[in-house]
Amino acid sequence: MTNIWIINSAVSPARGLSVFDEPTRVVQTIKTLDSIDKYCPNDHKFIFDSSPSEPDRKLLSYIVDRENTTFVYLGQLPEVKKFSLSGQRSKAETISFNAFLNWFAKYEHDLETPKRIYKLSGRYELTDDFVPYDPSYDGSFVFASSEESWMSKDKIDSSGASKLFKLRLWHMDYSLLDTFHQSLNKIYTDCEEHGIDIEHSYWKNLHNHPVVEVDKIGVKGLIGPNGAAVED
Repeated sequence: MTNIWIINSAVSPARGLSVFDEPTRVVQTIKTLDSIDKYCPNDHKFIFDSSPSEPDRKLLSYIVDRENTTFVYLGQLPEVKKFSLSGQRSKAETISFNAFLNWFAKYEHDLETPKRIYKLSGRYELTDDFVPYDPSYDGSFVFASSEESWMSKDKIDSSGASKLFKLRLWHMDYSLLDTFHQSLNKIYTDCEEHGIDIEHSYWKNLHNHPVVEVDKIGVKGLIGPNGAAVED
């Protein structure tokens, strides 16, 4: 094993927050896993799910029974459930990601030390633009090219976030895991105190670390709230 994948998921979202029902989201997540196996067949995949109600176990079996796949359900945590039910995606994802990394810290000692950690949003798929490794990635975070903020000038000035990173797919050198884990508290504080989303806060808190920005990071999929197709 040379890399690991961390996949954030909400297979069973709160009512009204997605145009896709639970069976469809399961099928989409299976395609996510298939795309990883296509490009990185030996990598282990960890899914952390923040659905406010536990996904159907029968449907979930198509995911959890896969080789090299570990599913961690975190939607039962009170704050994750609260924010998931109210549609506060940024807060729910940040808290559940932090909880997952606390769990992973106990698990990772049993793993061969990976080279990189990839984060992929569940239900999205890798494309042929995905580059598993390039020497320029060493010691760095890798994001799709940052974008100028769409927020008002007052909001930019008060939050300190003038750009944003798209987060459907990004990755980091394994040596940066602790740096990222520590940044999650700051990212949550930004969401809570400044009312910004994680895309802006990731840029604010991570862009001063070693970062490689690429024009095409190699991911495509359908946005949950409206079903629109996107590709980065």
